[in-house]
Amino acid sequence: MSDLNFTQLLAEHNQAYQDAKEFNDWMPLDGEYVIVITENDTGVKVTDGVPLLWWKQTAEIAAGDDVENVLGKAFTSGFFTSKGFGQAKSQAKVLNGGETPDSAEALNAVFAASVGKVIRCEIKTTISKKNGREYTNCYYREVLEEQTTEGGAPTEPTTETEGA
Repeated sequence: MSDLNFTQLLAEHNQAYQDAKEFNDWMPLDGEYVIVITENDTGVKVTDGVPLLWWKQTAEIAAGDDVENVLGKAFTSGFFTSKGFGQAKSQAKVLNGGETPDSAEALNAVFAASVGKVIRCEIKTTISKKNGREYTNCYYREVLEEQTTEGGAPTEPTTETEGA
């Protein structure tokens, strides 16, 4: 391919480059954290001719273990597919006030509505019995209520209480 073709292709692919999100595989160290869900991305991936739904949640650390070094850092707090709905249902149950969504559509709605929620989570690294590889996962434990000041800036999150 000549340099002229390369230059033309660069220009043609510039919008795709601008739209692409950077890949981030960083995870916080094991421990408990307070996070804010900042994004919920969805899509379809075809694997072996079978279309799979996927959801990817991104969060930022607001408080927790080793917070001095990780405050405000973003990470993938959840990646779920229709191939393994079990983990998605477990996380959505926490996001949905303890009720498991009753359909894939309801699960999708819970994930979509989670952006902006403040969550207490646990980061935990385990070794798979299946393949012996190490995996670090984020487990949502509790939805917290975000308190705001008069100017709208977040303050310390507090646990939701009934009747408050």
